[in-house]
Amino acid sequence: MKTNGAARALPWRILLGGWLSLSLLLGSPAHAQGPPAVLRKDLKRDFGARGDGKTNDQAAFAKAAAFFNQRAQTPAGTGAAVLAIPPGTYLVGQQDAAGNTPDVLRLVNCRNLTIAGADSATTEIRYAAGLRYGAFDPKTQRPYEAPAATFTDPNYAARGGTCLVLQGCDNVAVSGLNLNGNSPKLLIGGHWGDTGIQLPADGIFVSDSRRVSLRRLALHHFGRDGIQVLNHLAKRLDDPQREAILLENSTCTYNGRQGLSLTGVNGFRAVNCSFSHTGRAVVAATGKALTSSPGAGIDLEPEGGFVANVSLENCRIVDNAGAGLVSDRGNDSQPNTTKNVAVTGSLIWGHQLVDLGDAARFFIHKLPHLRRVCARLQGHHGGRSHALCGLHV
Repeated sequence: MKTNGAARALPWRILLGGWLSLSLLLGSPAHAQGPPAVLRKDLKRDFGARGDGKTNDQAAFAKAAAFFNQRAQTPAGTGAAVLAIPPGTYLVGQQDAAGNTPDVLRLVNCRNLTIAGADSATTEIRYAAGLRYGAFDPKTQRPYEAPAATFTDPNYAARGGTCLVLQGCDNVAVSGLNLNGNSPKLLIGGHWGDTGIQLPADGIFVSDSRRVSLRRLALHHFGRDGIQVLNHLAKRLDDPQREAILLENSTCTYNGRQGLSLTGVNGFRAVNCSFSHTGRAVVAATGKALTSSPGAGIDLEPEGGFVANVSLENCRIVDNAGAGLVSDRGNDSQPNTTKNVAVTGSLIWGHQLVDLGDAARFFIHKLPHLRRVCARLQGHHGGRSHALCGLHV
């Protein structure tokens, strides 16, 4: 009996076709190991912010922080996430009778998170008018001026809080935001601390965090600092593990104490930034400028740790109430805790250019504008004056 050739080939065709179908199915996008999905949240849509310049949106930021902080404690917390902040003016700042102002967006142990504003021209987080800052009588809530030069009674402290806190975070990017402390509309109390008002009222506070990038930000009119970085991750001055904190294309202006305070960091870069007009904002109610010592553009002052491997590139540090750049330590008995600070291609201008503590170890070079803007580099506490072409101590 003859067998049809096509019929004989049919089982093989069925087998081959089935194998191909299975291969295509397993190799399809539905089964491929692609990149994990990015979690996307919107401050208005998901957390109820209005951004209308009238409604206080503090609660919406608190909800967003609670969501991402809770997520950080789960396995999903390692996945990439984005918090989008659409254009608008977001009023924040809610102070209790004791003078406590909660932080606006306090993020703890978050990883692989992006906080993206549209841009600093259209996306503003502005503190409400009328918040108290400084020493106030806890009974009458009126400004209190202590007779002692140093006054630190916590019952009299009215704090401004911090707009953005990054605590124990890794790989966090923040961009396209205007953070406005609104210091001209503060109600100013008496001095608190050793000089001026040494109480929290900052734009950004970074604590024990790595791989943080801050880009295209405007941080201005805060009672204390535009930005403070206080890491205690380095175990020694020459610790090889860099923390990779980047500030780029940003401005820190018209703040009360510093544009930038580096009180603990190993690995920091500022590129194309301005740290200017510290201590120049005038409070409407007093007609006086709000300023606290040292009133600098940048302060390098380790607090229980180290400040090392700092690079300032193409930056502008002008018109500050104090020195443009300060390096100091608590007292001369402490060991040297500052190392390898480089300034390149930058403009530093003011009545006092650089104020160097004895602990500092700098190499400052390539400052073409120095000869035209200041007479000398003055040492700290009556120390040596240095030539304008550069400094290496």
